[in-house]
Amino acid sequence: MSNSLNKIILIGKVVREPYVDNSRKTPFASLTLETTFSYIDPMGQERNEFTIHTVVFWGSHLVERVKQYAKKDSFIQAEGRVRLRRVLNPHGIVTGK
Repeated sequence: MSNSLNKIILIGKVVREPYVDNSRKTPFASLTLETTFSYIDPMGQERNEFTIHTVVFWGSHLVERVKQYAKKDSFIQAEGRVRLRRVLNPHGIVTGK
């Protein structure tokens, strides 16, 4: 048994309408979630950092919840595990997607 935990909780705004695919054996939904980190910089100015996350939900129960609650510009909470996808760009450098 490992002494680590792969868990994340995201609370943010849904950027666009979710994509839902019921044509496979296991249905899934995918959405883009924007999270914001706000702080005051050393000059006293308020700053906001935005991060975009792709969130995938597997299974008919979760897909139904996404269809019911996750509309564009709504705020949702998503909990699950982190899975980073890496891609090779045209210059041969591995980057996160």
